[in-house]
Amino acid sequence: MLNNRLTTTYCGHSETRERLHQTCLQRTLKLATHETGHMFSIKHCKKYHCNMQGSNHQQESDSQPMALCPECHAKIVFASGCHPQTRFEQLAEFCDAHNMTDEAAYYRKAIETIAKKKHKQN
Repeated sequence: MLNNRLTTTYCGHSETRERLHQTCLQRTLKLATHETGHMFSIKHCKKYHCNMQGSNHQQESDSQPMALCPECHAKIVFASGCHPQTRFEQLAEFCDAHNMTDEAAYYRKAIETIAKKKHKQN
C-alpha cells in the first residue's frame, strides 16, 4: 500500500496515487452512467442537480453528483424494470467497496426513505 500513497504530479497538481485512482474511478462511473441513461432515452436533466445534467467542461462534470434526481431515477426504474430499493442497496454496496463514502451515504439515506414510506403504508 505504500506505493498508493506516493505523490504524483498530474496536470500541475500534486496528488496521491490513491486520490488519482478515486478521481479516475468517479469520472469513469459518472460518464458511463450518464451515457447509459441516454441509452435508456433519457435526455439531459434541467430541473435538478443530477447525473443526467449536461456539462461543457471537466470542472463542471466533476461537480455533478453520481446519483440521479427523483425524476431520472424513476425513468431508469421504469425502463429497466429494477426495484428501487434493491438498486440503491447494490449501489451502496458498490460504493462501500470502492471507498466512495459520500455516495454510499446518499444511497443509504434513499434506502431509509423507501423503508419509512413502506412503514407508513402498512
